[in-house]
Amino acid sequence: MTDEKSKEETAPLEQAVVKRKKGISPVWILPIVAALIGGWLLYKGIAEAPIEVVINFDTGEGITAGKTKVIYKGLNAGVVKSLHMNPDLKTVDVTVDFDRQAEPALSSNTEFWLVKPRMSLKGVSGLGTVLKGNHIAMRVNDWDEKPALSFKALAEPPTLSEDEPGLHLTMVSKNMSVGRGSPVHYKKIKVGDVQSYKLSEDKKEVQTKIFIYPQFSHMVNEKTRFWNAGGISFSGGLSGWKIRTESLETILSGGLAFYTPEDEFKAPVVQNGHTFTLYDDYESAHETGVKIKITFDSAEGLSENTEIKYHGITVGKVDKVTFGQSLEKVFLSAHLDSNAVALAKEGTRFWVVKPEFGLSKVSHLGTMITGNYIAVMPAKKEGKHKYEFVGQRKSPVEKPTETPTGSGLNIVLNASRLGSIKVSDKVYYREIVVGEVTSYELADTADHVLLYVNIQKRYTPLVRKNSVFWNTSGIGVDFGLFSGLEIQTESLESIMSGGVAFATPDNEDMEEQASENTVFPFHTKVSERWLKWKPSIKLAQ
Repeated sequence: MTDEKSKEETAPLEQAVVKRKKGISPVWILPIVAALIGGWLLYKGIAEAPIEVVINFDTGEGITAGKTKVIYKGLNAGVVKSLHMNPDLKTVDVTVDFDRQAEPALSSNTEFWLVKPRMSLKGVSGLGTVLKGNHIAMRVNDWDEKPALSFKALAEPPTLSEDEPGLHLTMVSKNMSVGRGSPVHYKKIKVGDVQSYKLSEDKKEVQTKIFIYPQFSHMVNEKTRFWNAGGISFSGGLSGWKIRTESLETILSGGLAFYTPEDEFKAPVVQNGHTFTLYDDYESAHETGVKIKITFDSAEGLSENTEIKYHGITVGKVDKVTFGQSLEKVFLSAHLDSNAVALAKEGTRFWVVKPEFGLSKVSHLGTMITGNYIAVMPAKKEGKHKYEFVGQRKSPVEKPTETPTGSGLNIVLNASRLGSIKVSDKVYYREIVVGEVTSYELADTADHVLLYVNIQKRYTPLVRKNSVFWNTSGIGVDFGLFSGLEIQTESLESIMSGGVAFATPDNEDMEEQASENTVFPFHTKVSERWLKWKPSIKLAQ
């Protein structure tokens, strides 16, 4: 046992062999992974770091750091980082951290504006901001422009870009009649809206830009007419009233409307930027026909929009009233409707119609409400076209050419001047109406006036060849130192409305009955001797 044990203790030991393993030791895996993650985070931090942009606003009202967002096409593009007042204390610089994905949109033509709830007669806009808060909106106008990191915010939302599908038009008018956002109607359907307005370069006109929605743009051509459709339009008189409006929206906030004449639907369509004249109202926009000029001695009761009527029907309207250099003449620029162009001929006559009052009649009472109008009488014969006329002071009358059967006796009075006599003035015999003035005219020699009178058939025997006629208008006053004061007049009716009176000599001096168209002198005042005549004459049956 001892020998075996000693042999074991004296046996030589085997030498250890060291072998090297290939590859990276697991000990290094953790540091390498940590380095890779750190590098990735560093790269991501640099690559995705927000782009810092400064937007200059007139005021910081409604903008909050860390809360107010920048919205582009409904998506969050950035958030306000801070606000700083500029040294001039007039504007505020708003620093915004933009998402890196929005970098292509930050070009020199990009526009920014603050969106917040707005209340007006046109409605409420930006209503979503009541719940979500104000936000900054942006619009990219040109993606190829140079990049920029500094911008000036717009005070108001911008107008639509010319590239926006639809039709972009310009209206030219004398005055601004609509506001931004006001509707544009076609047959009372909203087809567009007002984008902006500004004064022309010469400050004489207002240029209003409007936008027609794409689905309606084909309805506008070169012959289309636009008018101011805002508010309520009243027209009418004693015979009735007419009210015109487009919609409740236009009553409150104004608006435009348009139409295309039925015979002009095939006119060429228009392109973006086309300019139209904006008419004042519906009636002006629908005017067609011809332009004429009328000269009057007085502008009494005449103004723009004074109507031109034929037998009570409106056939035109006055567009402009101007005075001549001497201020003695009034020039009316007017138009005749398309259905009345035949009136623009030689021989057509125009005169002013205004209310008349008298004991015998009250006429044209409707003009007290609707205003005076211009009446027109067409030429009886076919003549050449004419577009300039001289208006008459009174209603034109003509010499009767025929005596209708049973119409009585027609006679002529020779007067030195017309005086107060007018058509339809009554003719009196012993203060009883027996006839009327039918017309008058200037004699061919122009040195006297011819008055045409019709005596009713029953009273024709009263008119004898030596009957005398005089003007009954007004009151005659004679005064003598020894004879005293004497006042002569016919009736109260003749004083107020004017007229003609006549007397016939007594039976022994009476001549035979006057024939058709007998001419008599017309006296300006009555003789006391004529008033004493009392002939006995049997009247016709």
